[in-house]
Amino acid sequence: MITIRAMTAGEELEVARLIHRSTNHWYETHHQRLVFPGEPDDCLIFPETYEALDPGHCFVAVDSESNKIIGSCFHHPRPTHHALGIMNADPAHRGAASALLRHLIELAKKDHKPLRLVSSAGNLDSFSLYNRHGFTPYAVYQDMTIEVPPEGLPLPPSAPATRPAELSDVEAIVRLEDELAATSRAKDWQHFITNANGAWRTTVSIDSNKQATGAIASIDHPGTRMIGPAIAPDVPTLLALLLTQLNLHPGQSPLFLAPSAIPELTQALYALGARNHEIHLAQSLGPPPKRRGLSLPTFLPETA
Repeated sequence: MITIRAMTAGEELEVARLIHRSTNHWYETHHQRLVFPGEPDDCLIFPETYEALDPGHCFVAVDSESNKIIGSCFHHPRPTHHALGIMNADPAHRGAASALLRHLIELAKKDHKPLRLVSSAGNLDSFSLYNRHGFTPYAVYQDMTIEVPPEGLPLPPSAPATRPAELSDVEAIVRLEDELAATSRAKDWQHFITNANGAWRTTVSIDSNKQATGAIASIDHPGTRMIGPAIAPDVPTLLALLLTQLNLHPGQSPLFLAPSAIPELTQALYALGARNHEIHLAQSLGPPPKRRGLSLPTFLPETA
């Protein structure tokens, strides 16, 4: 029998090691590569981040006989929707992922909010799990990397101006994201900009009055190096934000998720040497967001 409950204090390391083990097992089995090549304990960044944002919303599946944690996922309720963070299940146990998903679906239904997630299009097991429970894809993203040279990548001459984000920008960012992507997540942006663990960097694009017109964040941590989330009204603004963030990582190749439906953006990225690694699908149980702008999702905290 499987029991679903909130992670308790002291279980963070066990959850981190499960994330490392189960994710790497699937990718090594199917793609001969590791998503988390570092130490298992590096994955502590996942429970630590979600607990900082929503204490008590890391859920674990526990085998009732052995009392062992055999699955985990993160639940992130936002004003506009609920988000499902990274889902993991011990490869030796079946049923943990389904039990966790049913629990999160019930939480979203009680709050009368759609439940969103981003999942690998190549993992048919996870796609089937979500699809059987009623999730439908609404956007396709390309997992891409660009090797950033030591001198950085060139910005287009007409690129909008950018600067490091400040806490005073949060109100404008939230207003933009609500207007352009029907999404509200003030806590996320506050967390990125406050940067308590020193791993986050956040940039805004600005107009002639130095007011924010777009925003992007990134994390540089042994557990994950990734650019996103981002919100922008158009391709030039999103490209300027993305390149500005990439240039904060000279000599590295951080991952980012580019929307496949925007060829103007993907062609510009190919011209800079971008490579595809995987395809991910944004999915929703309930109405998907009605977008008028552009966004980049990320895996920490999960965004769609």
